[in-house]
Amino acid sequence: LNDAPKVRRAGAFVTTVIAFFIAEMGDKTQLATVALVAHFQAPIQVILGTTLGMLLADVPAVWLGDRLARHVPMKPMRIAAAVLFVAMGALALLALSPEAP
Repeated sequence: LNDAPKVRRAGAFVTTVIAFFIAEMGDKTQLATVALVAHFQAPIQVILGTTLGMLLADVPAVWLGDRLARHVPMKPMRIAAAVLFVAMGALALLALSPEAP
């Protein structure tokens, strides 16, 4: 633990690519892309279209989030997100209980 970590060439990049692939492989967008490629048999056009669609949806959200993060205090935001997450989890558990209507 006291030694410096041994980083191989492209180690962090390859690890990130693998982690991203594993995390995103079951994403509905990717499953839809695979289904569209199978249906239309035009992989280049479908992949370009789905990628462009995701960029059109994600870029404004990332840009807006970056702008808001500069003006909104993060600690209260994190606390509010944690409280909301716990509340939604509790509601989900209550909905699953046998006594729920």
